Amino acid sequence: MFGKAHWRSGLVAGFLILLTAATVAAQDAPPQAGVAKLGDLRVIGSRLLGRSARDSLVPVDVIQAEDLQTYGIRDMDALLAASVPSYHVNRRAGDAAALVRPANLRGLPPDSTLVLVNGKRRHRAAVISFLGAGISDGAQGADISVIPSIALKRLEVLRDGSSSQYGSDAIAGGNDRVRRPAQIFGTPAVQYNYKFFGNLGLDLNDSHSLYAFGNYAERRAVGHFFFRNPHTRGGVFRGPVVDGDPTLLVADLSADGRSANCPTVPIVENVPDPEALAAVAANPDCFAFNQRFPGGFAPRFGGTMRDWSVAFGLRGALSATGSPLLDGWDYDLSAGFGQNSIDLFISNTINPQLAHRQTAIPTSYKPGSYTEFDKVFNLDISRPLDLAFLSSALSLAFGLEYREEAFTADAGEPNSWAIDPNLARQGFGIGSNGFPGLSPTYAGTFDRGSYAGYVDLETSLFDQLSLGLAGRYEDYEQVGDTLNGKVAARWTPPIPPPDRGGWG
Repeated sequence: MFGKAHWRSGLVAGFLILLTAATVAAQDAPPQAGVAKLGDLRVIGSRLLGRSARDSLVPVDVIQAEDLQTYGIRDMDALLAASVPSYHVNRRAGDAAALVRPANLRGLPPDSTLVLVNGKRRHRAAVISFLGAGISDGAQGADISVIPSIALKRLEVLRDGSSSQYGSDAIAGGNDRVRRPAQIFGTPAVQYNYKFFGNLGLDLNDSHSLYAFGNYAERRAVGHFFFRNPHTRGGVFRGPVVDGDPTLLVADLSADGRSANCPTVPIVENVPDPEALAAVAANPDCFAFNQRFPGGFAPRFGGTMRDWSVAFGLRGALSATGSPLLDGWDYDLSAGFGQNSIDLFISNTINPQLAHRQTAIPTSYKPGSYTEFDKVFNLDISRPLDLAFLSSALSLAFGLEYREEAFTADAGEPNSWAIDPNLARQGFGIGSNGFPGLSPTYAGTFDRGSYAGYVDLETSLFDQLSLGLAGRYEDYEQVGDTLNGKVAARWTPPIPPPDRGGWG
């Protein structure tokens, strides 16, 4: 993924979500006489102030809050899917991806779409998607659903690659003996969902201002897994085929796992042999899970997700009378912190490795938790430069960024990952069925930092031709470095005056 000194392009998408207090001042000011009002003023994809979507060098979709409100949808994921072309949210992902649903823009994995809030990078979610419609497997993107839709002032979607500007990831009939319902379909049931977002600003004087914004969200959702058939589910119920007939998987609970001489329980016409099953029940060293779940079971899986972020900074314009070199520069110095965590739980299931507890085996487990904690620090500098040979000012922007990402996996309770070597050898599944608990062997904190610097130039060579150049160097700890470049141009042909005709 990373390599030295190579130029990258490709389809990469980014979001910019603007809160109410973060609108560009020029957009809200009343139009003056003789001055044309800009349409769809936006700030993504270009660092040139005042650039509108109409004259942008790259394709940008700008969706205003009033347009979003016409859908009558409150859920952020569903709202984006309805309003943004090629944005898809998987409504039936598996495992933890059902709790933080993977979203794909233009067929890209979730972590190939960079999410910006007020122009600042949004932290990742704690869930690494699997069983998420293929393209999402192994991806770790931001959880957009924690942002309340009412907080949106404007949504901007950049449909062009912008690795060189924002980072290398900115690419775009039931059995009544079944325990609980046999199968539940649909998206996970959300038991509660709280979202809070704040946006603050303070003008220190005419040239400098402080700003801060952040959020807190908490959601508890419960999903489901497929029904576990009491005769055919491997690792729990299904035994070997004997004399052409399927059999139940019977646990030998003797000290060596071999001495109980447990009877074979054939299944004939989908019914376990009652005499053989009674013989298993009569032997204290033998056990079949049909004794606990004679009609099978359907696990319920869920989690409690918590998300918070805070970003703050100082921005303004430098003024140095008598020093043209230092005068007229705009700056933005900021820091951002964000954390997303999820505590998992699973019920109506068993860990087959606990078969020695027989009918007293626990049916609820805490498989563990995941936490993602991100920190990012930015310094952005920009200034228009008047050059005689250009028809408009040259917009020069450059900056530095340091980012640190830390992923923590906490071990689940021992029952969720316990292993009995004798039972494992006999073919019983390991861990809480449906979502095995995370053992201490795989728990820990895994982090890395990255350093980046960028330069961005944009101007009009003459009235009809605009040109943009950008380059960004990033160095990722433990991974490598990358150099990304981008060239964008826009040609606007002159419009001939209308032929008004006339009388000859």
